[in-house]
Amino acid sequence: PDPSDLAALTVLVPTRRAGRELAEAFAKARGQEAAVALLPLIRPIGDVDADEPPFEPGELAGIAPPALSAARRRFELASLTLKKEGATGRSMGPGAALALA
Repeated sequence: PDPSDLAALTVLVPTRRAGRELAEAFAKARGQEAAVALLPLIRPIGDVDADEPPFEPGELAGIAPPALSAARRRFELASLTLKKEGATGRSMGPGAALALA
């Protein structure tokens, strides 16, 4: 990948500290290879100031996939339950998996 592509990315980190550490890691990589010219946008999703929103409205539009419908979510969970039960050697019918979901 081209290092200049990093500037178009948004990296979500759990805290400001993690954001600073990630920026420092990019700076160290730049010092060693002189390859990282522009940093991605690094945004903390936790421990932000009350008057500072973590995101601008619409900033993440198109990045996150749309939410699943309740029915689709339930069927996906039932499918995962069936796979897990099959992997452990236990058998379960689709109706039982759907009831657990």
